[in-house]
Amino acid sequence: MESADLRTWTRPETIFLPDEADLPEFYGMPVFRRGNLFFGLLQVYNRPEGTIEIELAFSSDGRRWERVQPRELFLTRGSPGEFDAGMVVTANSPVIFHDEMRFYYGGIKNNHNEATPNDVALDAIGMASVPMDRLYGVTTSSHKEPGFVLTRLMALNGTALELNARIEGQIKVALLDVEGKPIPGYDYGDCKPLKGDNVRHRVAWGAKKLPEHKALRIKLQMEGATLYAMYLR
Repeated sequence: MESADLRTWTRPETIFLPDEADLPEFYGMPVFRRGNLFFGLLQVYNRPEGTIEIELAFSSDGRRWERVQPRELFLTRGSPGEFDAGMVVTANSPVIFHDEMRFYYGGIKNNHNEATPNDVALDAIGMASVPMDRLYGVTTSSHKEPGFVLTRLMALNGTALELNARIEGQIKVALLDVEGKPIPGYDYGDCKPLKGDNVRHRVAWGAKKLPEHKALRIKLQMEGATLYAMYLR
């Protein structure tokens, strides 16, 4: 449902449904935004067993949602007897602390089919964390040949480009014009190779700043690397 004044609303629309590969039900989905994407902490409900666990979904517009393949659980229940053995339910958004994303969640020892003693809603608050913006990444499929990532046309509103990446080999970056040709001075041969594991690899073509083009593409040549995010500074 949408509203411009919180009084008049559009009709409700269903935008996310389980498919034949899913457990029967979704219980809810807190949503938060990072960069140009919405992320959903999808509560997957197994009604016969009464359990709830969290899977990660994402969307560019809040209407069309995708699942992070191969649909692995993002936050699982604890072992039998632990405070979160039955169900886990997250807060709306993570807490950003230095280079870490902290996901606070409510853990329930009982499952949804069991009576909760003394009407206690939660047994305890838990915290799970991942490095900054490493919710999912794009990785090379071969260790023998490089892989490539090409962005859509975009305006680079900044003076520097940073990559959040784990690199066993190297990454080189080129900037392409509207016709797909390398911009002089910003080709792979001009780029200092990026190596190592860092949430803020600074891309450098000598001492040059980003060019002031209205629209261009970023093309990455990746060897033994996983890319999680790109930042303009």
